[in-house]
Amino acid sequence: MGLKTMRYSDELLFITRNPYTRFLSLYLQKVEPCMTKVKAGKLRSMQQCHWSGARDFTHVEDFHDFATQVQRKLQRQSLCQINNHFCSQVSGCTKNGKEVTLIKLELESEWFPCFARKLQIGDDELEGDQWTEWAGRPCYYSPSGSCSDWSHATPTPTHTCGAYHCTDASQHVNQYYTPYVAQLVGEMYKDDFELLGYPKWDGQSKFTMV
Repeated sequence: MGLKTMRYSDELLFITRNPYTRFLSLYLQKVEPCMTKVKAGKLRSMQQCHWSGARDFTHVEDFHDFATQVQRKLQRQSLCQINNHFCSQVSGCTKNGKEVTLIKLELESEWFPCFARKLQIGDDELEGDQWTEWAGRPCYYSPSGSCSDWSHATPTPTHTCGAYHCTDASQHVNQYYTPYVAQLVGEMYKDDFELLGYPKWDGQSKFTMV
């Protein structure tokens, strides 16, 4: 989906994600599966990966190696030039003076019911068997996994993961990150951390998403 020109009267809602989990999710979904197939001999090289962005990496050993290679590419290219999936979240922002409401994905259980009502999205559109293949349940979203509670705001961050493009990255941060990789991601997405209000992390202490 491309960017659209905003009218001055438009209300801008910006759904954001923690840069640490976002970068890890990219690796888990698009790089690690291909890397595993290469190591198992099911693919000859990363050049045969389904995601075109992975083909730019001759070989990836692990998440540490992946982050290091991305950082090296930044000596010659911007994040967006490497691949659009690497773009910072604020890279598409312009200085047009419009007020933007930031909505953190990690707090979706708090804002989604209000969001759906604001957009006048009804139960018939958010519930039904048509969602099962995509979300792993007969509804678009649920904070607990039970479709009976999607319309009720939950004040504390909850965790649920659908079937489509699910990486569970937030649950694997400590498994994959090291202090070095946390520092690299902090530098690469410096603007996202500063402008979107996410806390920096040292890669060792308890991880806080928001």
